Formats: sequence, structure tokens, C-alpha cells
Amino acid sequence: MITKGFTGIWSQPDQESQGFDFQVIDQNSGNRQAIVYWYTYDTEGNPMWLTGIGDVEGDQVEIELLTVTGVKNLQSNNTSNGRRVEILATAVFKFTNCSNGEVNIKPNSISGTGGKPNSISGTGGIVRMQRLTQVLGIECTGGISDDKKPGEPNEENEEFLGNTGIYPQGNAKYHFKEWDNSTSFEVEMEDVPTGLRLQDSLTVGSFSLRGFQSFPVYLGSWL
Repeated sequence: MITKGFTGIWSQPDQESQGFDFQVIDQNSGNRQAIVYWYTYDTEGNPMWLTGIGDVEGDQVEIELLTVTGVKNLQSNNTSNGRRVEILATAVFKFTNCSNGEVNIKPNSISGTGGKPNSISGTGGIVRMQRLTQVLGIECTGGISDDKKPGEPNEENEEFLGNTGIYPQGNAKYHFKEWDNSTSFEVEMEDVPTGLRLQDSLTVGSFSLRGFQSFPVYLGSWL
């Protein structure tokens, strides 16, 4: 999952002198979002940067990348004459771990300022990313413990699960632990037949362990 630990500068190892400033933020609504600045060049070789914001969903985030034209260096923000905002592309960022990822860039079929073609048209496709920098004091594991706020107490819970009555002698409990740099979730069963499996099961949800693997949650009868 994408956490605040992914905040940093990410290079494009297959392209010359280009990359992304990727920042994970926590909005007042509680939604985790990402702000991206893409430092790149237009199709004529002129330096340019694009920016956008989007909601984080698991290990990826979709962002519309926009640019602003018609503004001069140090122009007052009270004068918007000539300013034009254009959405040039949609980008889907996805990470395989804390050091590597990729972005799928899809340029929009629009005309740029003055009727010119989209200034990044033809530059779409999947672009590899590699981490260059990491924020001081923030570690990255890709797990939920990354987003633990400074000063929050460690959490540890253990509870027994209810028995459905199919095997009255059986019992189970879960154990959840979240510390500063680690999170674990375990389920332990006792006094149930060897080789127990699900019959006529229905997947009703899933949970992820440290953001890298998803496990199904079943509803069904036992054999």
C-alpha cells in the first residue's frame, strides 16, 4: 500500500534528466492523497513541469497532470490575465516496493495553447521509477505502520472468535500488534480436525498483510 513512506524524489532511470516529486498527504477529511510534480520536457525539448493530486487506493493512485501557461516569472497572483490551465495527461502511479514503481502516462487528445498539439503527445506509455530521496526520519515498509503518527501509543489486541457450533470443541483467536515500524495480524485455531477446509465457500472480503499480499475472507461450511 502507498504510505507516507513513499514521499520523495523518484527518477526515471530509462529517460534523461527527468523524474517525479511524489508526496503523500493526509487531508482534513481523513482521505490519503498524493500530490505529484513531474519534471520533464515537451516534444520540442523545452523544460516543463506538470502537477496533479489524486486519491490513494491501495498500491496505486490515479492523477490528472495539468500545466499552467501564460504566467510570467514572479507575476503577482492578483493578475490572472492570460493564465490558462490545461490537463495534458492522466497518470496511474503504482509501486512494487519502497524503491521501485512505474507510472502509466496517457496523454489527452487536446490542442495546446495557440492551437498547437498537446506538448507531451506521443510520450505516453509505462515509465519506470526509482527512488532517489527519502524524507529524514520517515521509514518505508509499505505497511500500515508507516502512517503511524509520532507520539501515538503502540497497540496490541487479542480476542477470541465466536464459535459457529459446527465444531463446538474448537476455538480460535486473533492477535493484532502495531508498533512504530512493524504491524502483524495472526489467527490461531485449536481443537479442530486435521485437514479442515471450506465447502461451498463465498468470498466476503479480504485483508492485506503489510500491504504486499491479500488474503481472502470466507463465509461457508466446514468439512
